[in-house]
Amino acid sequence: MARQTSKQMETLLARAAVLRSTGSTWAQVAEKLGRNPTRVRQWPREHRGVWDAAYADAHTNVVDEAVAEGIETLRHGMHNGNPDVQVRAAHSLLTYAAKRHPVDVNLTIVSGLADDLVQAIRQYVPEDQQEQAVEAIRECLG
Repeated sequence: MARQTSKQMETLLARAAVLRSTGSTWAQVAEKLGRNPTRVRQWPREHRGVWDAAYADAHTNVVDEAVAEGIETLRHGMHNGNPDVQVRAAHSLLTYAAKRHPVDVNLTIVSGLADDLVQAIRQYVPEDQQEQAVEAIRECLG
């Protein structure tokens, strides 16, 4: 049965949700919060609504951060100097953009990625291989 949740408890639940969503065990959560592990394990059941909202928010933030880091890594990959890495990074970014914005692929994102890719091709791909790199990109875009 859900109980009334104080502001202090809401704060603890939010902190616990962040820790759990980033991979901490219940024992680690309890230790970091200075609480009894047996009690901490019961919080999601005892404070169901507050816990569910806190955990959903924390999980969304973790996923958003991971996606942002992945995009940043792929953008760096487009400037790697290795044409194979550049093409794969560009393909991954464009695929992500197309899936994220299925009907009206966000043209700002895609054009920004395309500009980065063209710049990378001109800068790093030998002139006699640039057309092949462009063809590979066209193939990736369908």
